[in-house]
Amino acid sequence: CTPQRLACPSLLTLTRVSGDGQRTQGNTAFANPLQVRVTDASGNPVSDTLVTFSGPGIASTTALTNSGGIGSAMVTANGVVGGNTVTASIGTGMVTFGLTAGTTANCSPTITVTSN
Repeated sequence: CTPQRLACPSLLTLTRVSGDGQRTQGNTAFANPLQVRVTDASGNPVSDTLVTFSGPGIASTTALTNSGGIGSAMVTANGVVGGNTVTASIGTGMVTFGLTAGTTANCSPTITVTSN
């Protein structure tokens, strides 16, 4: 392993920080980035670790962790309405995010009353 433990995926821990549970319209970017933290066996943040974000509802993207061990990615929903699971991974570690793409149809401004 290197001194920064970058070549030791089993010694690195990946945790979800923020971005889970978002909803957006189809073919639209989610409002907040998906963020994960990479730490070593002692709980110290690990920088310059490549994190891959992938899933059926988004285009795969990668990010390097910063000095605080945080890797983040902005993702865009595809046109399929429904839930999507996005996985963030580093070597053998992974976490998932649950995201939802809503309908792109507009609500009607007219309300029709059919009875009292």
